Amino acid sequence: MMKKKDYIKKKPELYIDGQKIAFHYNRDERLAKAQHKIETDSSFFGKNNRSLHIIIVNIIIIVIVGLIFSKFSNKAISNEINGFKFFFFKKNYFDSPILDFRMQVKNITKDKNILEENFRDMDLIIYDANEKNIYTKEFYIKKNILKPNEYYTEYIIIEKPKTQGKYKAQVNYGPDKNLNLSLNFIIKKN
Repeated sequence: MMKKKDYIKKKPELYIDGQKIAFHYNRDERLAKAQHKIETDSSFFGKNNRSLHIIIVNIIIIVIVGLIFSKFSNKAISNEINGFKFFFFKKNYFDSPILDFRMQVKNITKDKNILEENFRDMDLIIYDANEKNIYTKEFYIKKNILKPNEYYTEYIIIEKPKTQGKYKAQVNYGPDKNLNLSLNFIIKKN
């Protein structure tokens, strides 16, 4: 049996067509015979990283679109009572003379659920910055039985106040209308 040291020291011999093939173990000779590679710019801003640049630009665009969308998206306030979730939110429209409020009731139980009479009668009140009542509207949720995950939405559309400033919209509901959902919003000059 051959020892490992003897095996490493012995140079391999290969014969092809009766000629002995010489093996080159000299690194410098191998590198001299190899084609010279053109060195490329491997920095972050180099051409090799162009796909990375495209991905980063795409991520930045998505973040900017998300920020713009979140600025104009719904601002919802919610509350859970008796297996129902009550949502109150305002839709934003550019340069529109109206305010669009939505009151949504969703059944969050796994069974049919009955919305009691005193939870279906609601009031929308708009206050100005001085807490002065400038608008009141009574509305009624018409649907009283909701299936699992079913929701009912009531749309309340009113004329936008003429003066700019801070306002508060509040929905009162429940027994004696002692429960409320309120959200603040700003009217800007067009």
